[in-house]
Amino acid sequence: LFRSFAIELKFGPYAPDIDKTTGIMGTPFSDLFGDSGTPVGGRPAWQLLTQVEFDYQFFSRLGTLGVGLSGGYYRISAPQFNYFPTATGSAVCTAVDNGSGGRTYSAPPGIDASGCFSGDSNIFNLVPLELLLIYRFDWLDRRFKIPIVPYVKGGLAYSFWWNGTSGSFVANLQFEKSGSAYSPLANGPAVSGGTAGLAVHPGLALDLGVIDRQAQQIMDRELGVNRISLFCEMNYAWMTNFGVGSKLNLSNLTFSAGLLAEF
Repeated sequence: LFRSFAIELKFGPYAPDIDKTTGIMGTPFSDLFGDSGTPVGGRPAWQLLTQVEFDYQFFSRLGTLGVGLSGGYYRISAPQFNYFPTATGSAVCTAVDNGSGGRTYSAPPGIDASGCFSGDSNIFNLVPLELLLIYRFDWLDRRFKIPIVPYVKGGLAYSFWWNGTSGSFVANLQFEKSGSAYSPLANGPAVSGGTAGLAVHPGLALDLGVIDRQAQQIMDRELGVNRISLFCEMNYAWMTNFGVGSKLNLSNLTFSAGLLAEF
């Protein structure tokens, strides 16, 4: 039976390589969003990335070939840094090694480190979109009822991002760095942007119809759901805007798991 459409819902950990962005000064993403267990300059803790994918399957012989569109949402938050006035502008606390693989914060001279953070929050948001070519080797499942379906996806990716605060959905840049100090900006630009790149997702799916073939036939006949699968896939995203312009590096290597329904 030829399956024309598929819908996926998947979840997985995510943490972008923003601190590897070409030309960036220091490790600001790690400094702001890292917790006490994050090494100085290390990647912040993983947060949940939720994604939905819709596929159109247009060819089926030894496997199924299709195109897909995927979209998702990621969010990470942390308390805002306080800015302290200095003779040359403003300064912030800096992350230092705590001697046990984590971090603590050191304030500028004469400042108590307990005041490094304010009661407000910085919130980094990301919406990744992908246009994919998909091949599923499901011939063994269709022909011999062997329920393991290997597959691979690959294509173009683009991620929108923006930074918000407790009181603003999209924040504006309020300080700019000059040397080791920060100077205030009266009307700074919006802290938002986007990065293009490539994405690859090899994975394995398990046809859940193997549990109860009769129930699968009923769902097919009554609801038009031909196959429901549980899957796990590797996610590699090379997100550097192909080296063009000053864009955040949103590259990542991780995994996700979820459910696939084919119609």
